[in-house]
Amino acid sequence: MSADAQGATAAFVAQLAQDLNDKRLELPAFPDSVIRIRQAVQDENKDIDDIVDILSSDPALAARLLQIANSAAMRTGGGEISDVRSAILRLGLNLVSSVAASFAMRQLQRNENYSADARQRLEKIWHRSLNVAANCRVIANNFTKINADEALLTGLLHVLGRLYVFMRAQDAEGLGAEELDSISNDWHTAIAKAITETWGLSEQLATAMEQQEDYDVKFRGPVTLSEILICAKVLNQTQGQAQQTPLTAAQCPSFERLGIVSGPEEPVVFDQYEDEVSQIRNALAG
Repeated sequence: MSADAQGATAAFVAQLAQDLNDKRLELPAFPDSVIRIRQAVQDENKDIDDIVDILSSDPALAARLLQIANSAAMRTGGGEISDVRSAILRLGLNLVSSVAASFAMRQLQRNENYSADARQRLEKIWHRSLNVAANCRVIANNFTKINADEALLTGLLHVLGRLYVFMRAQDAEGLGAEELDSISNDWHTAIAKAITETWGLSEQLATAMEQQEDYDVKFRGPVTLSEILICAKVLNQTQGQAQQTPLTAAQCPSFERLGIVSGPEEPVVFDQYEDEVSQIRNALAG
């Protein structure tokens, strides 16, 4: 790395550290309606009318919500609906939050002000978010008693730290792709946790952001969102790839704790859930 690159990297890392210290972690161009929806969902003084009002102020988001509510993954035998209130009732408040978050990230990826390389990087972040989110929901639904929609939201948001680093880097000079990847790997968990705390999301979700890289940790106590997210991420790394050595709980103990396998040496097989995962991923992707 050249002296200039080292200087640019050091300056950028110092800025990230300052952002964390000052709790100044706003995502530029992230629609305000998305954050307002999540805050309203968690506010016991708010009701469905407040959510309807927020969604109605963002026609593109409201249209997306209706599209997902009428998708094959979400209709489950019900007829087509055409109003926001019915869409909210069909999906539930947690899933509405997830739809809003995925919509916001997709809008960022489509921003034509970014270079082709930048949009390609955002595309990778977007797809990682969708794939892990779908895995999270299927794992929670089939192997735990944890709310599956909360798990879905956790999967969608686990890339927030990487997204923040990427967007902050757009104003930095002298950072190469390799340096940016290294910084993102080092900082994304702390940043994701800080953002979710700033947004007022649950403590369990914020903890999952922080612990998402703890693949080889043997957790104790009740299963949490952290372990669902960890297993979902490991599965995403292996899905669609031929593995020379089978994935087992010896590499990631949470697979056994969740009951996905019955012993540490049993190969992890998730193929039987691929249709369910695909339906959720396709619904969110639009």
